[in-house]
Order: sequence, then structure tokens, then C-alpha cells
Amino acid sequence: MWQLKLAGCVFVTFWLTALGFKRANSLNERCKTIEKIEVFIYQTANKIRCADGEIFEILNQTMPKEINQKLLKPEEQKALNEFINGAGMGDFIAEEKRCQMYLEKITEFKENAIKEKNEKSKLYCAVYFSAGLMISLLLI
Repeated sequence: MWQLKLAGCVFVTFWLTALGFKRANSLNERCKTIEKIEVFIYQTANKIRCADGEIFEILNQTMPKEINQKLLKPEEQKALNEFINGAGMGDFIAEEKRCQMYLEKITEFKENAIKEKNEKSKLYCAVYFSAGLMISLLLI
């Protein structure tokens, strides 16, 4: 009987610890996604500066396919969608300035995401591990 309790305790602790690591990993994935958006806007600004074609062609060439918007916060999704949907409204000079404005905004989002990741990643792992141990103690 005690072996079954021990196995249950180990399972619960392992499962909750894995959930903590998953939450910490989602923060890391959000940072990577924002970095991809930053690179996308930077490349778009460079191609616009070089007059490398029509603005919509430039967006299609530089837009990464693997951006997961579910990881982003609503204000980050809104900024990305505004950047994409507002493209082509002005001439090349206005578009380049617009890219710089959104690049500053995304850089600020990236700094906040990195700060949040550094603060919360270890916290999630520790809290979920501790919860697993507490539940294990209750089972015993």
C-alpha cells in the first residue's frame, strides 16, 4: 500500500513540476516571438529604405510564417496587426518612419517580456514544485 502512495506522490510532484516548466517555457516562447516580430519590422524598414519594390511585396517577403499570436498579449497583437494592416498608406519616407515607430514599440514590448520572463520563470518552477510536494504530503 505504501508503494502505491509513494508512486502517486512522485507522479503528482513530477506532473506539477512539468506544468511549472511548461509555463516558464511559454514565457520564453513569447520572447522569441516578439524577437521575430522585431526582426520582421527591421527587415521591412531596410527593404523600404532601399526601395526594394512595392510595400506589400516587401511585407510578403519579410513576414515570418511561424509567428504564434496566441503567445502575445493583446496590446502586442494589436501593434502587430496595426503595422501589417496600415502598410502602404503613405509614401516610402512615411512608411520608413512608421517602421521606426513600430520598431520602438516592439522593442519596448520585448524588454518587458524579457523582464517578465526573468522574474517569473523561476517562480513558476518553484511554486509548481512546491505545490506538488504539498499535495504529496497531504496524500501521505
